[in-house]
Amino acid sequence: MWQNQLQEVPERDHEKLVRATNLLLAHTFLLRDIYDRQQQRLRTNEHYNTAERYLDYLRAWFDMAGWDLHRDTGLGIINITNRFGYNRMRIDKNATVFLLALRLIFEEQREKLSLRKEVTTTVRELTDKLMTLGVIERRLPDRALRDGLNLLRSFNIIERLDGPVTELDTKLLIYPTVLLAIPNERISRLSEMLKSSGDDDQDEEDDEDEDS
Repeated sequence: MWQNQLQEVPERDHEKLVRATNLLLAHTFLLRDIYDRQQQRLRTNEHYNTAERYLDYLRAWFDMAGWDLHRDTGLGIINITNRFGYNRMRIDKNATVFLLALRLIFEEQREKLSLRKEVTTTVRELTDKLMTLGVIERRLPDRALRDGLNLLRSFNIIERLDGPVTELDTKLLIYPTVLLAIPNERISRLSEMLKSSGDDDQDEEDDEDEDS
């Protein structure tokens, strides 16, 4: 089926379609609106437009390879999931807690927005949210901040707007993909699990201090 549909794709769009396909495989999500550093604003993503234009072809191609392709026109997201659980990446605890906090901040900020579409936060607000949740008790090391946030950036969950991610005042753009990365039904369960894990980590640190 997809071979026949490919014949209907103009040759001038073949390379664009290949790029869109590989971006989905590499990043899981394609966004309709992405941040342009030079223009310092959101702009339309040509790769999303290509994927949307040839959605039936892409869906057939991914289906043949064991993937389901989804499109959310309201959020402006095209994403893929593997039916067999392959190609899934297990993220570490730091990236997971960042994802949880970003999801909650996104919901809170989105309720306050009127004309502006983008949801922004800072590294300081992110760490403050984690402390409020009881997931952490102190500022995370620079390496944990850098590795965790850069991982989420590679999956189009966030974008850094200025400064290094290790600086508390650095601004972050939160993409709506965060809503799909951590659905509603997982928030409470994940929050409790991480809080419990944080308590265990603290107990271990206390034990080490007593032994020293």
